[in-house]
Amino acid sequence: MDTMLPTRRPRTGRARPGGRRRTSAPRTLSTELAALDWQLEGACRELNEELFFGPPQTIEQRTERAARIREAKRVCARCPVSQRCLGYALENEEEFGVWGGLSELERWELLAERRARRG
Repeated sequence: MDTMLPTRRPRTGRARPGGRRRTSAPRTLSTELAALDWQLEGACRELNEELFFGPPQTIEQRTERAARIREAKRVCARCPVSQRCLGYALENEEEFGVWGGLSELERWELLAERRARRG
């Protein structure tokens, strides 16, 4: 028997890329775990998350941020699951961090292009 997990609730106070909200589809523990098993193979698994998301509660200088993102993208370039990671980030509209080799802005631009093509 699957345990039901709480549905996702939209965040408030911050616009999502494209203005869309997360869905509130029912999730179960087994479906969530199966959907995220690729993360166990990620090249980032043993690295400090600050490389991908930046230092907490700190304002980065533009040059420091650019260097950090370049380094995170180097990790993604050698990752065996980078495409699955990017797919996850796009599907879930991850707002922060480097996922699958793309920064927040790059993912937002890609989503905007896809929406524009759909009309």
